[in-house]
Amino acid sequence: MPAEGVRELDELGLWASWSSGAGALVGRGGDVDMEMGRLGFRRKVYLMGRSSRDHGVVPLLESVGVRLSSAKLITPYVATAGLPVLIDRVKFLKEMLFSSSDYATIIGRNAKRMMTHLSIPADDALQSTLSFFEKMEARYGGVSMLGHGDLSFPYLIESFPMLLLCSEDNHLKPLIDFLEYIGIPKPNTASVLLLFPPIILSDIENDIKPRIHEWEKAGIEQEYIGRMLLKYPWILSTGVIENYSRILSFFNRKKEEYFRNLYHEAKGS
Repeated sequence: MPAEGVRELDELGLWASWSSGAGALVGRGGDVDMEMGRLGFRRKVYLMGRSSRDHGVVPLLESVGVRLSSAKLITPYVATAGLPVLIDRVKFLKEMLFSSSDYATIIGRNAKRMMTHLSIPADDALQSTLSFFEKMEARYGGVSMLGHGDLSFPYLIESFPMLLLCSEDNHLKPLIDFLEYIGIPKPNTASVLLLFPPIILSDIENDIKPRIHEWEKAGIEQEYIGRMLLKYPWILSTGVIENYSRILSFFNRKKEEYFRNLYHEAKGS
């Protein structure tokens, strides 16, 4: 990895040798116009990564736990974003999805529920999500570890590598704001996104809003849709929308249970 290489070259004082070899690729026309030994650690890591054919993306993916074989497959699709952008994006995604472990138990429980009880034909988004859960289930702790970034983030990236191409300012931040607008508290956003990661890849105007509108046409208020997304975010998949008539009766029962419980709680108090 670049960081380890930088430390080794620092300790051995071999920057001149590196600069005359692979490191020369970072200069123009093969000339190195700076003394590497005088640069800061982060700059050295960046330049060493840039000098490799994969522009340092493979080591970056490995550093967050992605398997080497998967990292090599993913890199051609995301390398065009540039290493500095990808470094910041990985950091943003991890903070967005794993900044708190308060809901880790609930996330794992709801993922298990989806794996066990979802009985409609799975579209590509649902299939990718189930495949992601199965990868998690196959390791120690299973899907109960879904909310723990060090364990689940590598599998998330392997299953949904295009997450690395989602712009923070143009896509991810507006998505978080929109979910909050439809009734999902910001602390619960990670739960929704981890339980159905294709939402992160969905366009708000062209994908998410039309699907919410389909549920509204079925008679479910937007406020209630927001509540249901907390437990069943996969209702935004096209597969579920296409089968909504069958699902509608299920949610109507849940809605009746919800208001019945409210009534009994109010009566009891």
